[in-house]
Amino acid sequence: MTWTSVDVGPYLCVPAENNSAWQIRISPRAHEMISEECSRYQDVETGGIIMGSASVVRKTITITNVLPATVDSQRSAASFILGTQGVNQLVEDYAKPTGFALHCVGTWHSHLQDTGGSPRDYQTAAMIAAKIAIPSVLLIKTPSGYRAILAKGD
Repeated sequence: MTWTSVDVGPYLCVPAENNSAWQIRISPRAHEMISEECSRYQDVETGGIIMGSASVVRKTITITNVLPATVDSQRSAASFILGTQGVNQLVEDYAKPTGFALHCVGTWHSHLQDTGGSPRDYQTAAMIAAKIAIPSVLLIKTPSGYRAILAKGD
């Protein structure tokens, strides 16, 4: 076994707007990747898949990395729809080498204005919460920062 030390900058912390007890922590790497994607698509909403871990005990979702949107995703000025083509394989290919310690913890998309979750965003979070057992997040990148909607069944 070998060890390597890596200096990591501070994580961004975002409270879930629908459950202030939960915190979303975004790694510098994930933040940089999201910011770069938004700069490539300045006139439309964009997004992708977020990878990391969730702790019910700590009430924290930690985002460590971002996977790109699939080719069948749809971008427009009013919405981003994440495609489904190859998503399962993409997520598994990332998670498997980590022993599934890092896994899909949700999705992210951008808003062109400084707004929180839309009714559609909240509907999507409710659908996700009804289908999966682990807490997840819908992360929203706005021009001034991040908003987060917790997707968690009760």
